[in-house]
This record gives sequence, C-alpha cells and structure tokens, in this order.
Amino acid sequence: MTHKEWIDWLEYFDRNGRLDPIRMYDRGSAQLCSIVANALGGSGTMEDFLPYKPKPKGLNLDDVVKAFGMVKNGRSR
Repeated sequence: MTHKEWIDWLEYFDRNGRLDPIRMYDRGSAQLCSIVANALGGSGTMEDFLPYKPKPKGLNLDDVVKAFGMVKNGRSR
C-alpha cells in the first residue's frame, strides 16, 4: 500500500467510520428518518437518528487496525 492510498483510507474512515455492514445499514435508515422528519416540519440531522454517535474526527492506528480485521504486527489478536 502506498502512502497516498493510506492517506486516502484515513480520510475515508474520517468521513464514513468503520467498514462495518451493520453501521452502513444504520446510516441508510437514519438518513431516511431525517428526510421524513424534515419533510413533516421537524428538524434534525442524520446523526440524531443513529443508535451510536459518530466519533469525532481524527483516527488513531488502533481504529484502522480494528477495521482491517484485528491484525497488528503480522499476528491476529
């Protein structure tokens, strides 16, 4: 993996969070709920309907390692 690809992955994780399929499904439902709520006169963002709160920006190495299958230093945890 080149340095550019690594930086691209870190930016992706900052924007979207982990590559967890359950969280991807949660994001779609939350977005639909926020659209319906706003159409009915309410206010709120997609994050208001998520069962978890997104992490603040800034990933550390452990978050990226966990997302890629719990492998660190060539060995599984």
